Amino acid sequence: MTPTGPALIFVALQMLMAVGLIAVGSWGRRDAPSLVPSHLSEEEREHRVGVMRRGSVACLVVGWILAGTVLWAIVAAIV
Repeated sequence: MTPTGPALIFVALQMLMAVGLIAVGSWGRRDAPSLVPSHLSEEEREHRVGVMRRGSVACLVVGWILAGTVLWAIVAAIV
């Protein structure tokens, strides 16, 4: 079965979203300590770094799920 134009656009946009979420998640997880303002107390900084890392992990999980569904759609279209 050959995918149609709208299906290809949907898959391309979904893959773009997946790549963007994976990139943001990786960046946030890696650079969380440097992204938190330095004028905060040590306790507040640690809290915000933890919050930022949890959000980054959520972005990574959703990004990989989207990437997996894109691969599944491509394989389903080929078979």
